[in-house]
Amino acid sequence: MRWTAAIGWTAVVLAVGCEQPRTELVARVDSDIAWGPDLRVQSVVISVRRGGATGPLRSARTTALGVGGERRVLPLYVGVIADSDINTPVWIEALGCGDPSGCTAATAVVAQRAVVPFARGETLEVSLVLAARCAGVTCANEERCAVAGGQCEPATRARETVRPFGGTDAAIAMDQPTAVDAPLAIDARADVPPTVDAGDDVPIDTGPRDVPVGDRGADSVCPTGMRLIPAGTFLMGDPIAGHVNAQPVHGVSLSAYCIDETEVTVATYQACVAAGQCTSAATTAGCNATVAGRGNHPINCVTWTQANAACMFRGGRLPTEAQWEYAALRDTRRSYPWGDAPPTTQLCWSGGGATQSSSCEVQTHPTGNSPFGLFDMAGNVWEWVFDWSAAYMGNATQYVGNPAGAGETGARVIRGGSWADTMTEPVRSSVRSSGAPTIHDVHGGFRCSHVPL
Repeated sequence: MRWTAAIGWTAVVLAVGCEQPRTELVARVDSDIAWGPDLRVQSVVISVRRGGATGPLRSARTTALGVGGERRVLPLYVGVIADSDINTPVWIEALGCGDPSGCTAATAVVAQRAVVPFARGETLEVSLVLAARCAGVTCANEERCAVAGGQCEPATRARETVRPFGGTDAAIAMDQPTAVDAPLAIDARADVPPTVDAGDDVPIDTGPRDVPVGDRGADSVCPTGMRLIPAGTFLMGDPIAGHVNAQPVHGVSLSAYCIDETEVTVATYQACVAAGQCTSAATTAGCNATVAGRGNHPINCVTWTQANAACMFRGGRLPTEAQWEYAALRDTRRSYPWGDAPPTTQLCWSGGGATQSSSCEVQTHPTGNSPFGLFDMAGNVWEWVFDWSAAYMGNATQYVGNPAGAGETGARVIRGGSWADTMTEPVRSSVRSSGAPTIHDVHGGFRCSHVPL
């Protein structure tokens, strides 16, 4: 027994338990918000694109809930069969609408998204929940709203909910007439999360949520190679006269998040390239990917876009500037990750009589670790962060929750200094620099952040 459905032009089959698995995804769309005629959610719009939010539209359909001859009900089960390119993931968006005729992402009561891959010869189910906690939460098109905390996170996190499809007798034959059946335009969205008001602790960027922290074992909530940074508050910036670019000092409140223990290495980045999810780093002189034996050096010669794509491949994104500084310092009572002592051999740099001709292997300067045990937060390579470069706002008497910086300014922030620096100033943890997001430089790399599990 099986249900046959059509979403746009793509014929799909929803397998029930007795069917052989096939290369297919089944999206299970459910809601914990009241739905049906005259209720808060009256229809659901489901759209499918190839690759991502800006990829080719495969299908779009609007289904009125609780009306019509078959009285459409939740959950809806929507099948998507792989085409010839099974290596390209699909982007699925479910919108809960306050009108029976559908809505756009800009007018939806609630939205949920997933970016998930196919598995050859397998029928997999992915869950999209239109959750009350997500009502009114605006996320970028490549993000979803985390049901547990109502915060934005990469839509690739939906891969963690994927499981073998066990079949259901409640599958909806979507090719049957519905109250509304029309293609829907997809709203374009900016890639910068909204600003949070002072005192607001709604997570932004990687969408971290508070997680109790005990000893080092608490890092088990983070992916391998990452450290858990507990929720906390700190004064961000540098009060020293002359450090205008790092002023004013202002209060920041952060929810818990995970961050890479080291800068992303050549080997890790190359794995993303091999998977087809990252483009190759530049190959000019000094680029580590072109030099034999540097697999454990930080990847360099990558643009901001390449860096963020590599983080998204791992289910995360680049850390915000606030997340980066807090992970490096924990508070403003220190100048460098290790404290106030001027740098000598704590880092990979060309100062203190230790001239470097290139980057160093990661984890080779443990005496320079940050209070959270992170390597190379000073020296080795400058690190891209999420934020656009702009002057700081705020003050030391108010705390802004999980800031993600200003809107587009033309340059992205980089932090931490590099192996080529000879002066102490660039490797101070509060020092900010920036570059056009399209540049790739031998002195620049990155690390990633992640939502705690």
